Amino acid sequence: MGAYYLAGYGPECARKAALTWPDARSAKEIDKAIGHGFHKQAELALAHVLAVDPLAARYELPRWQTRFLKLAAWSEDKRYESSQMFGAAAARGVLREANEVVTEVIAALWADGRLPPLEDLVEVMP
Repeated sequence: MGAYYLAGYGPECARKAALTWPDARSAKEIDKAIGHGFHKQAELALAHVLAVDPLAARYELPRWQTRFLKLAAWSEDKRYESSQMFGAAAARGVLREANEVVTEVIAALWADGRLPPLEDLVEVMP
C-alpha cells in the first residue's frame, strides 16, 4: 500500500516540470506555493503562475481536483496513515489516475521538445 502514499508525487513533479522557472529564487517560491497536493490552495497558486507563464498555460495542468477525483483525495500527509486504511482498490485508483496525469504531461512536454534526450537523463554503466 506504499504505492498509495507515493502515487501523488509523480503528478506533482509532472505538473511542476511543465512550468517555466524564471530563476532559482522564483522556482523555490512557486514550488512552495503550489506544494505537493491538488487542493484548492494549490490550484489557486497554479492559476497565478499560469497567468504569467504562457508556455505552461498550453498544458492541461489546472482543475485536476475535478478531473481526477481519486488523486484529488491524495495528500502528502497520507504517509502518516496506516497503509491498511486505503485498501488495494483505492491504491489502484490513485495509481491509475497518477499514471494518466504523468503520461499526459510528459507526452506533451516531449512533443514540444521540452525534455532532454533520454541519453542525457540516464547514465549507462560500462
